[in-house]
Amino acid sequence: MKKLLITLLTVALCIGLVACGNNEETTAADTTAAVTNENPVETTVAETTAPAGEELTVGQIHANAFEEFIAEYEKYTAEELANKLVTLEINQFMGGAMPVDPAYFPGFDNYLITGYESGAMFMPMMGSIAYVGYVFELADGADADAFVKTLTDNCNTRWQICVQADEVVTKVIGNKVLFLMCPSTYEMPDEAFGGMAL
Repeated sequence: MKKLLITLLTVALCIGLVACGNNEETTAADTTAAVTNENPVETTVAETTAPAGEELTVGQIHANAFEEFIAEYEKYTAEELANKLVTLEINQFMGGAMPVDPAYFPGFDNYLITGYESGAMFMPMMGSIAYVGYVFELADGADADAFVKTLTDNCNTRWQICVQADEVVTKVIGNKVLFLMCPSTYEMPDEAFGGMAL
């Protein structure tokens, strides 16, 4: 009976992974190609305004808030900034932030992120929302543009199995760097439910 139950659970898990997963194996290099060719994901670097008549995206709202928080008090730590960003009113989830040391982070597959003095990660506590952000503090005089390029070159917007981030947003202010992969909006498109009204 136990063997049958284990077999059934294993089959159900495999079917679930196949149903949600991408049919191709994805590497960081493949993802970069996919982002630029097949599934374009907008990379916004300090573009925090929307065209006339359009609303700001989730990423643009975060970039603006990041700038406002630093203007309010430039000595906020990376973790304090991450905590403020994850609790923005636009985020419709329970989130948290924590300090990070050089390591393999969600959203970067097997690429080791180094080259910063301190950092913090912020994300939803649970769920399958394609949202993960980082705040890094670099050493004085560090090449922030090169650091951001390393992040954008090695990120995987489909690090979650079933969802993909719509945009990658970066913002550099002084020696602090915001890097965020997120949906452009939290509104659920009608086609997600086969066009049925909810």
